[in-house]
Amino acid sequence: MIIYVLLCRWKSRNNMINLSEPKTKINRIKIVTMIIVILLGIGSIFFFQSPGVFWGIVTGGCFSLINLWILERIVENLFYQKRPKKAALLWHYVIKTTILLGVLYLLFKYTEINMLAIAVGFSALLIAIAIEGFILPLTKFHLK
Repeated sequence: MIIYVLLCRWKSRNNMINLSEPKTKINRIKIVTMIIVILLGIGSIFFFQSPGVFWGIVTGGCFSLINLWILERIVENLFYQKRPKKAALLWHYVIKTTILLGVLYLLFKYTEINMLAIAVGFSALLIAIAIEGFILPLTKFHLK
C-alpha cells in the first residue's frame, strides 16, 4: 500500500494522475480498521470477558492507526521536498519505531494487557488493507 501511495505521489508531480484517490483509499482503510477494532473489542467482551484482552485489542488497533498516520506524514513530507534527504527519512523511521516499541514495552511491563490481543488489534490494519485492496475491487467488478 505504501508503495502504491509513493507511486501515485511521484506520478502526480508529472500531472499524470489525481492525488485524491490514494488519500481516499487510506481514509477508507482507516475507517475500516476502526470498525474492525470495534467489532473485535465487542466480541472480546462477550467471549473472553477479560479487560486485558479488550484493552489489548483496542491498544493494538490504536497503534496500527497511529503507525499508518505517521507513515503517511513521512511519505507526504518526502515527496513534497525537491531533494529528499535519505538520512532524515531514516531517522524518522528509527524515532517512530523506537517510540512505539518503548510504549509497548511499558504497557507489557506495568499493565495486564494481553500480548496476543495487541497483535490481533494491530492486524486489523492488515485485514482492512486486504478488504480495500482485494475484496472491494472484486465486488465492484461483479456489480458492473
